[in-house]
Amino acid sequence: MVHLTQVVFAGLVAWPAAVCAAATDKKPWPQGVSLKSFIGTEQKIALDGVLANIGPNGARVPGAGPGIVIASPTKENPNYFYTWTRDAALTYKTLVDEFLFGNKALQPYIEDYIHSQAVLQTVTNPSGKLLPSGAGLGEPKFNADGSRYNGNWGRPQRDGPALRAIALIEYSNYLSPARNSPPLWGLSCEACTSQAPQILCFLNSPAFFDASKGHLLGNINIGSFRSGIDANTLLGPLASFDVNAPCDSPTLQPCHSKVLSTFKVLVDTFRDPNLYPINANIPKTKGVALGRYPEDIYYTGNPWYLITLGAAELLYDAVAQWERQGFVSIDKTNLAFFKSISPSPSLARAGTVYRAWPVLNVLSPFSAILNAVTAYADSFVSVVQKYTPPSGSLAEQFLKTAPGTPISADNLTWSFASFLSMTHRRNKQFPPSWVPTSSSSLLLKPPSQCAGTSYKGTYAPATSAGAPQLNVTCQSTILFQVNASTYYGENIYLTGNSSDLGNWDLGQAIPMQSSNYTSERPLWFAKVPLSAGENIGYAFVREQDCGQGWIWESAVDAGNRTVSVPPCVVGEEEVVRGETDDAFRGEGGRSGGC
Repeated sequence: MVHLTQVVFAGLVAWPAAVCAAATDKKPWPQGVSLKSFIGTEQKIALDGVLANIGPNGARVPGAGPGIVIASPTKENPNYFYTWTRDAALTYKTLVDEFLFGNKALQPYIEDYIHSQAVLQTVTNPSGKLLPSGAGLGEPKFNADGSRYNGNWGRPQRDGPALRAIALIEYSNYLSPARNSPPLWGLSCEACTSQAPQILCFLNSPAFFDASKGHLLGNINIGSFRSGIDANTLLGPLASFDVNAPCDSPTLQPCHSKVLSTFKVLVDTFRDPNLYPINANIPKTKGVALGRYPEDIYYTGNPWYLITLGAAELLYDAVAQWERQGFVSIDKTNLAFFKSISPSPSLARAGTVYRAWPVLNVLSPFSAILNAVTAYADSFVSVVQKYTPPSGSLAEQFLKTAPGTPISADNLTWSFASFLSMTHRRNKQFPPSWVPTSSSSLLLKPPSQCAGTSYKGTYAPATSAGAPQLNVTCQSTILFQVNASTYYGENIYLTGNSSDLGNWDLGQAIPMQSSNYTSERPLWFAKVPLSAGENIGYAFVREQDCGQGWIWESAVDAGNRTVSVPPCVVGEEEVVRGETDDAFRGEGGRSGGC
């Protein structure tokens, strides 16, 4: 069955929260072990590592709910004992693949995941509620038991629900013939036909590709300090990969010319020994350790296991697509990529290289190119082998300086899942095809001009999968604003005398955003839907860093600050219908220096 959900989200896979605990096993993998042997051993370790981080029976995550994927068992420096919608979805995309490839023992895990996500979608959180607008779906992370995470975080994040849909659409398509039932996620998608072409239009527009530098732009809205060279342009095509898709598909498949050109620019960037000393003196035909983006300063910006593995997976994907279509197209966009890995300069020139009939003892140009790309892919896995400890544990990162010690959160679920996914593609195991054929009536071609359109969806709890039934109240959105000078690490929360504001319970207070904060106006804000027609009492509270506690405003009874919530308009619950303009009343915080 064809779905266009993947088309809508064929672009970037955004980044998880960075974390910074030290891995305990720091010795490198024993030298002299073949790549094949390493992969065979690590594949089982990786699957066990994933399952050990899933509740309720995961050995490393006691207390995690059924089907809940914990990002890492690390609880201190950093505390990463949470579930991220994005990480969990990517993990289960891999587990669904593993299940479809024959590991039927994983079905209970998948069923637990379906139930957990059905319930999780109904949990009211700082991003909002499920009903009526679906705003709560953008919440990036939850506690291990599935309850809301109330800390200040980068919210909302839109890719998690899309990736979750991709994973469960694939499983649903498997179930439908087996159970003679319709797919879990329904048969119609009006937004697919109206919005997917526009997203494809943007992905293929000049705004998303720097033609002068030869790379897709990963951060077009982030400001001038970022180059736009970002590994999310490498990971994105992995999520939309279809072995049967043509290389010129607007879904930006792994073998797409722009993707290959971007791949080279990204790898060359991290090949620079001034940026990553451990990549010094590595031949240009060999893979190197890869990080997120060259300007990354988190934990000094180190290589990530999952990105280096993702590079290998993308190349295995591209080889599989060329094998299916029987030719390789070399053009001015991807020519530099092929020149960098070609065994012979004569092979790396613009034109179409077709599969030829085998000639005894003669390697065809087509086969030579595919062999070279496959060897290049293997060399990235060899990098991971070099910096994997004997236990097989995969942290989030490893140091960019010798000896490449594993650092940050230990036993990272996404790292394990990326290793599994890479082995699937290396073993020529591919997920079911989803890209419509050329004869399909579904829209695949982007329009000639992009338009900034939108589509308002409808939302309902997945009660058939175990979600509770919800009541919808008529609400209007209030924009709360407060000027509050803060230090880095300090946060401002909103609380009040309604359930939507936590009933004065700081554990349920609303974290405010500081994205519009300037020295001239230290603004914190939050858009909150509230029950229409009520008079709400509210106050602001400082959360200091280093566990120093909270600082309330000088007076916090409900009569001090009030807001009258105007009547609601059905279908426009997210439109701001009232706002406040306040200044924090009370003492300032002091950094604990942690």
